[in-house]
Amino acid sequence: MARPIKKGLDYFPLNTNIESNDKMQLIESEFGSKGFAIVVKLFCKIYAENGYYYPWTEEKKLLFAKKTGESVGLVDEIVKRSVKWGIFDEFVFNQFHVLTSKGIQSRFLEAVTRRGKVEILSELLLIDINVYKNAVNVNINSVNDDNSTQSKVNKSKVNKSNGAESPDGESSDIIISDEKKPTPPDEPKEKNNKIEKIDFVKLLQIINQNTGRNFQVINENTRKKFRARLKDGYTKETILTAIKNAPKTDYHKNNNCQYLTPEFFSRADSLDKYGNKTKVTEVKTVNTETPVGVWNV
Repeated sequence: MARPIKKGLDYFPLNTNIESNDKMQLIESEFGSKGFAIVVKLFCKIYAENGYYYPWTEEKKLLFAKKTGESVGLVDEIVKRSVKWGIFDEFVFNQFHVLTSKGIQSRFLEAVTRRGKVEILSELLLIDINVYKNAVNVNINSVNDDNSTQSKVNKSKVNKSNGAESPDGESSDIIISDEKKPTPPDEPKEKNNKIEKIDFVKLLQIINQNTGRNFQVINENTRKKFRARLKDGYTKETILTAIKNAPKTDYHKNNNCQYLTPEFFSRADSLDKYGNKTKVTEVKTVNTETPVGVWNV
């Protein structure tokens, strides 16, 4: 029986100045050391399993969060912000729910030059493989990632090498597969497809009242994050508790609550940190004429 073809890597290069990278600093500024650690662990997953990509499906998301010991909401938020800041390719992520990048693909192909054959899914390809002299134009039988059965794929047009060899003298082909990347299954829908509504006008009033700020609007991106937190299992009560508790901490008092924005309270890590200290059963009114209550929606 033939030995299964190895996909991933046993190790990968990590620059010693990665902490100085602007993209990583943006993640750290939002999520602290947890954000940095999650991204590095994602790199490990990518290089170890498939070599150059990692499908971010519901199943993978849950298993990854369990292994890291962090909440699913926090991990998913870090991934989304990593895509936003360009650590992972935004187009591929939005189209296929897959984590990859030009840098990841380049480092992977440089690391596997000694292998006999390397298969790359054309749907995910972000770099010009013509710079690699061992790229050839062939028909192949590829291994389907989902069920480990072989399926026929069409050939993809790339430049043909003239018997290029790796440094050890072995022929090494990079194969571009036209096999379509399976679209991840839709996430489970809520019963009756009912999504809990949020009164963002009242929510903004509560944030301004507790922080002493004067925000005028909650933008659409932040609204989507609040809705996502409810889907993740956080409750309105938890969000209200976080809004009430965060301004009372010495850190935010000393900084005049300048970091307590609507977007701050839409993050999973903020709700984990400030949303479970005390239970809020009532929120003071903005004025004596208009009661706010606990989001009368």
